[in-house]
Amino acid sequence: MDFLQLTEEQFKRFLPDFASWFAIRKKIQAEQAALNDRLGGILKITPEPVIKWVDDGKVGEVNYIVTIKQSGGRE
Repeated sequence: MDFLQLTEEQFKRFLPDFASWFAIRKKIQAEQAALNDRLGGILKITPEPVIKWVDDGKVGEVNYIVTIKQSGGRE
């Protein structure tokens, strides 16, 4: 996202959403690390570390989509 393409009003609306996204992303990162420790390091989770902002007027309400793909063979 190029912040400089936003108007000043859009940027003001973006900031609370970014703060919410940041908190959610850090929480997911911590939970992922804890789960991976319990499972012996077999998880390979790589969530996309980008925000795709939609100016929907829902200040601070962020939706995060997680897609799970199976790779490799099962033991």
